[in-house]
Amino acid sequence: MPCVCVNAPDSSRRPPCPGHALYAVGAGEVIASGPASGYGQWIRILHDDGTVTEYGHLYQRDVAVGQYVQAPMSVSALTCTAGPTTPSS
Repeated sequence: MPCVCVNAPDSSRRPPCPGHALYAVGAGEVIASGPASGYGQWIRILHDDGTVTEYGHLYQRDVAVGQYVQAPMSVSALTCTAGPTTPSS
């Protein structure tokens, strides 16, 4: 079931999407975890093969820079920080 953003002026007050965790797609090192302009809270993971995955518009971050993650480890909880009617799945 998709999560629908609520119209809250402060995105930090938007509730998480119940049951919507975000999982790492592969093993790698967290190279960014924090606020980013245009992304809200975000995470970047450098994978062993040199690719990087980015996760943005997050409710909370459950990993820190320098941490090594395995798939399918939960790295965050989702919410909508992009706008008042953006669906997220």
